[in-house]
Amino acid sequence: MEESRDILRAIPDRRLHPSGWQRVSDLLEALSDALERGDWGAFRRSLGLLEDLVVAWRSPRDLPEETDAPEPVLERRAVLQDRLAGLGRPGEESSGTPDGR
Repeated sequence: MEESRDILRAIPDRRLHPSGWQRVSDLLEALSDALERGDWGAFRRSLGLLEDLVVAWRSPRDLPEETDAPEPVLERRAVLQDRLAGLGRPGEESSGTPDGR
């Protein structure tokens, strides 16, 4: 679950060509659809593709003051972050989570 959050947090740090942002948007939609279906395999595959685009950092850091991420991408990201925050609470069984933990 933390891996998913790290990757989503990395999105505003990226500088991408518009076609790259379209791909990010498509992958966020695929993540959302997989999450809704409970298809963790599809979720992990889409997450891996997204990570290839945004290269997630694995340590806390300050977010940049500006980003070239389009507003719809940032909105989709926020929705996914909220949905993922509702999954996997400390102490709960997490084998059914997107990260398979």
